[in-house]
Amino acid sequence: MRRTAAVTTALACLAGAAVASGCGGVEAESSAGAAVAAPRAVATSDPAAGALAPPQIKVTTPASQTAPGYLFVAPKRGQGEDNGPLIYDDLGQPVWFKPLSGQTRAYDFRVQQYQGKPVLTWWEGVAQSGFGQGVGVIYDDHYRQIATVKAGNGLKADFHEFLISPRNTAYVIAYVEAPRRDTRRWGGSKRDRIMDNVIQEIDIETGKVLFQWKGLDHISPGESYQAPPKDPSKVWDPLHVNSIQVLPDGNLLISVREPHTTYKINRRSGKVMWRMGGKKSDFKMAAGTRTAWQHDAQRLPNGDYTWFDNNSVRPTKNQGFARGLQVKVDEKGRKVTMVRAYGHTPPEVSHSQANMQTLPNGDKLIGWGGSQPNLTEYGADGTLRFEAQFAAPGADTYRAYRFPWVGVAPGAPALTVDRQGGQTAATVRWNGATGVASWRVLSGSGADELVPGATVPRAGFDTALTVDPAATRVAVEALDTDGSVIGRSPIVDVPS
Repeated sequence: MRRTAAVTTALACLAGAAVASGCGGVEAESSAGAAVAAPRAVATSDPAAGALAPPQIKVTTPASQTAPGYLFVAPKRGQGEDNGPLIYDDLGQPVWFKPLSGQTRAYDFRVQQYQGKPVLTWWEGVAQSGFGQGVGVIYDDHYRQIATVKAGNGLKADFHEFLISPRNTAYVIAYVEAPRRDTRRWGGSKRDRIMDNVIQEIDIETGKVLFQWKGLDHISPGESYQAPPKDPSKVWDPLHVNSIQVLPDGNLLISVREPHTTYKINRRSGKVMWRMGGKKSDFKMAAGTRTAWQHDAQRLPNGDYTWFDNNSVRPTKNQGFARGLQVKVDEKGRKVTMVRAYGHTPPEVSHSQANMQTLPNGDKLIGWGGSQPNLTEYGADGTLRFEAQFAAPGADTYRAYRFPWVGVAPGAPALTVDRQGGQTAATVRWNGATGVASWRVLSGSGADELVPGATVPRAGFDTALTVDPAATRVAVEALDTDGSVIGRSPIVDVPS
């Protein structure tokens, strides 16, 4: 007994419906001479996969000499679109998308290494004004969730950082209100509400807290450029930790936004080892090397440091716009000098979020943050290599990255067959499959075996296929670059 996929069939336009109704499609002539649309029916092997609608990406500068890999973003707030982790290619075509429901959002979506293997990671939860409450999520290369990482000691992980360390542990940030305190020396009142920032290192397998650091124990609110709010009912956040990096010596590099400072923290004692930038910098900062309201502090293998310098809340002369920044640091001599700044053309203002990733070939990939819809790749010399943006109004991503990725899609390719006016068309997609080079159509009639037909190169997330109009049953095979079959859709009965 032959097996076919369960199908969903929809009559897009009833026979005899007028074209003016907006049905479109193949037209026929009515007895009165008016054009009418021919009946249309659609069947799919996987209704859920067929209905998946990844956010649209518009490429504004085509890729030229870019680093290898796909783009990784987590769009949110796009008008009329779903949000969630999204991988797409240099043509703006989706590769993998996981839609999230309700108020759940994804931040910091990227590839990391866990137990020697590449994995997909992101923060998932509910975002509030300036921070979030959620968990870290880890998926393997088959898009299976293999771990959920929670903050410990009763805290909720914030969206600013979910970092897997070389020790296969995870670093998270948590924002928690501290006991009220006297902030009059900094322009506040006698009993102000105040936010503390907590960093934890978590054992991924057991959930045990291995290290905990509280910002207000080590950094004075007086270092902040953010004054206490005039409204005593509001919580003052004088620190705002937004990135963590584990340094080669095992200590931590953290970006703290409101003090305009990057701190080196002793991993054992929690003490501040040095400050770079801000009111109490331990380094002599050359012209143009200071940051303001920055994100994503990173030490490069050559000893240089990079940031995304938002510089938008309180712009200073000649630094009123956002930029990526790379500097050379003499740690012994305590001197910081300029290497290069990467500014957008035309200049952009970025009030929040954002990052700059240094790629293996030296390129810089900048996600411009919550105020802007775009990401840009520059050569090491500042040459524009690529730029793309979200098409939907209001869409943005916390960070943007580029990584090589090989994903093995679960299940089977989703085949949709469309029958109208005696013609049969089909499209195929396989969410997450990176190894597909082409698609081979299989078709047949009645109980006959399906026979191979045309082979069509993969043309994006959806590939259009030509089907023999006499066929009553259709399937499709996914082929890799060697022509080997790596997947096959269920058989779909052509709707009548």
